Amino acid sequence: MTSTNQIRTLLALAFVASLVTATRSHAQLTITASPTAPSVDGADIANLMSPIANDFQSSFIWPDRPARGQSFLTGNSAGDFTLDAITVQASELALPTNNYTLRLGSVSGTSFSTIATLNGSFGSNINANDYVTFALNSPVSLSANTNYGFDVALAGTDGGFQDHGWQLRNSAQSGYADGSAYSSGANAVGGASFSTHNQDRIFHLNLSEGALPPPPTPVAILSTDFTGRTVAGDTASNITWITNGVGDPGDLTAVPVGGGTFGGLFDTANAQGHFAPDRNTNNEGPWSTDIALTVESGKQVLPPLVETIQDWTR
Repeated sequence: MTSTNQIRTLLALAFVASLVTATRSHAQLTITASPTAPSVDGADIANLMSPIANDFQSSFIWPDRPARGQSFLTGNSAGDFTLDAITVQASELALPTNNYTLRLGSVSGTSFSTIATLNGSFGSNINANDYVTFALNSPVSLSANTNYGFDVALAGTDGGFQDHGWQLRNSAQSGYADGSAYSSGANAVGGASFSTHNQDRIFHLNLSEGALPPPPTPVAILSTDFTGRTVAGDTASNITWITNGVGDPGDLTAVPVGGGTFGGLFDTANAQGHFAPDRNTNNEGPWSTDIALTVESGKQVLPPLVETIQDWTR
């Protein structure tokens, strides 16, 4: 059985967790396709040379094929670089909808050490010769003068390979001097090593000098110690909330998990200062209460969401 202190602790932790995890719940990649090549400026790394005839066996992406990638070397800099987008070129039409996995990692010889594995879905056509950009919704820091690699895999699709699979365009090996096209792993999952090809991918890395800023420090956005709260049946009222950028959620009502009813929230003098203890006088079963978090107008705290605090059963 959960003690009253445990319930109060769960409630407090839930608010902290909501602030930390809400920024991670969005899509990891934003994927676009355009007939126009990306511009190359600043610290960008690119190979936009004229493509050569494609080698199907080293360029086709499909759920039963290896991840297809390119190694590269970052430039000299006093600090780090920030990578926020990777672009490759398609050689043929690919119909939607396709789900992709993008890996980024450090490279030593033909060994690959994963730094990030990101997923995203694209629901539009990719036309022949389009430039397909995978924008990282959370940019990644890269060290200067270091060998890295990226690879793309078609992890899932709702159609056949004739219409949904596609090939990455390549240039001659001389197109980019500081890396090579490669294939890694099997069945759309990249591995810890790769095999190089005598060519380079057509690619563009959108880089800027400077490391990423430190992650934000979580702050309390909603709290209460339940002092003075009253209970009527399954609902706790007269709760004094301390808010920071979110609206007052008001009363809290306990709801049995899986439906049904129970005999109301247990309420005694000793229960003051808590939401409610578990009732141990009958077979109450698990229950939860929803706490609505709504961002106030003009604030940038969180998107609206609901946290559920569930009581533990004995």
